Amino acid sequence: MEKELKRKLAHLILGILLVTLIYFKMIGALFLAVITLILFYLFICSKKMKIGFMEFLLNNFEREKDRQSFPGKGVIHYLIGAIGAILFFEKEIALAAIIILAIVDSVPSILYLITDKKNRKVNIIIGFFMAFFGASIFVSQIEALIAALIGSIFERIDLRFGIDKIDDNLVIPIVCGIALLFLRMIFL
Repeated sequence: MEKELKRKLAHLILGILLVTLIYFKMIGALFLAVITLILFYLFICSKKMKIGFMEFLLNNFEREKDRQSFPGKGVIHYLIGAIGAILFFEKEIALAAIIILAIVDSVPSILYLITDKKNRKVNIIIGFFMAFFGASIFVSQIEALIAALIGSIFERIDLRFGIDKIDDNLVIPIVCGIALLFLRMIFL
């Protein structure tokens, strides 16, 4: 349970950090792609040998099942999802989509892990509203409301390609971005 809480806190912090750095034009898709490739290589190497910092990340944040099959899976998919949002959508849409991912994928789980009530429905609703507020920094309130709702829904469903589950870190920023793009096309 402690590791899962660390994972979800790291997930939230990573999303906020990415959004901040992208907003202030300190990083872009190319930088994230290079970092993703480097991390992917290091995570794959970590299956065969111990690499100091990678070992720390894996020991403290990685699920055991992923560590054996695809170490760093969550962060790699998260970064690819962010890169997709940056490449396919205008800046405000990309930022809203990334912050929605950061919040709907972490806040309900964090609340579940730290509260005694463990009321999943309430935690999901709180996550939805926090995602709405986060996204409304970058897009209109109606856009933020609809995108946060879509992000919350896609966080709770399992999409599959054949027998393989598609990681929500890939899906959420793209579906939220598409929803925001369609809303802009319809209402502008």
